[in-house]
Amino acid sequence: MPNRIYAALAALLIALPLAAQAEVAVEGRFVARLACPATQNIKAGTNPGNVMTQAGRSYPVHAANRRDATHYRIEVEGAEPRLRWVAAGCGAHLATGAASKDEAVVPRVSPLEPAGLSKSRPQPTWHEAGVPEYLLAITWAPAFCETHRSKPECRSQSPGRYDARHLSLHGLWPQPKGNFYCNVPAEQKSLDESGRYGALDPIPLKPETRRQLERVMPGTRSNLHRHEWVKHGSCFADGDPEAYFQASIAMMNAINGSAVRDLLAANVGGQVTARSIRHAFDDAFGQGAGSRVAVTCDGGMIRELRIELRGRVDEHISLADLIHAAEPASAAMSNCRSGRVDRAGFGR
Repeated sequence: MPNRIYAALAALLIALPLAAQAEVAVEGRFVARLACPATQNIKAGTNPGNVMTQAGRSYPVHAANRRDATHYRIEVEGAEPRLRWVAAGCGAHLATGAASKDEAVVPRVSPLEPAGLSKSRPQPTWHEAGVPEYLLAITWAPAFCETHRSKPECRSQSPGRYDARHLSLHGLWPQPKGNFYCNVPAEQKSLDESGRYGALDPIPLKPETRRQLERVMPGTRSNLHRHEWVKHGSCFADGDPEAYFQASIAMMNAINGSAVRDLLAANVGGQVTARSIRHAFDDAFGQGAGSRVAVTCDGGMIRELRIELRGRVDEHISLADLIHAAEPASAAMSNCRSGRVDRAGFGR
């Protein structure tokens, strides 16, 4: 009889989901700063009912996925099932006693605070303080076009066009990775995921914003901006395309007016090292800025830079402040030590 009991217990333990065993019990409230997907499963991203958190609303917290949480299991009233996973970057976890059940205020940090934090006190981690993080992805367009020659912006490129000697906007991506398609209708998401960017809804932008965006983002010719807004911009703090793209343009202007652009433009047709690019960021935005930059290459060419940012983003914020408030870029994000700065035109 004891052997049968032991066998039954062993079978029961084996049947327990491994994910549940890895959870960490957590109490308190999760106060959402953004509208984010509330998924049933972290890895699969399944979301029955397309449930989203509501910015400013707090939810009971039941667990974290691990001690250094990237996701919290919250209770969403009216959802089926009620227990859902939400990315930590969507808001702030407040321990029991720190927030009342009806609290609707997310901890706020001034846009200029990252650079002004007192050196005598530790800077709070972004998910604890509700401070957002982003990746700014910028591209050397001629290198991109070598492998995307059929795109309108690549067919029409010329040595005299702005993007031939300046960095181009790929996108501004709210973090953590997976923070996509916030409050986006299923039809728009389906169009985007199938690559039919031209069929996405037009983005209402002021004429001047549109003009500036076309300058720093040649991909607007193939509706890249519509894709970036639907997938990433929809999760931007303000939920406003005008604010999202104005902030992106301001960042691009800061970089293209800096030693970073000067280094690349001076070496068109030649080689630059990832170290020299990072040093240029240090020169332009302060010592240590370069450690927040990942450099990627494609076919031996410098292809893209990805810059870690932390703080509340708008067109008035100092890019240097946002860079220095962020954690250093993961070494795994970079894939080259040096590369060629490609010329406009194919095969050069």
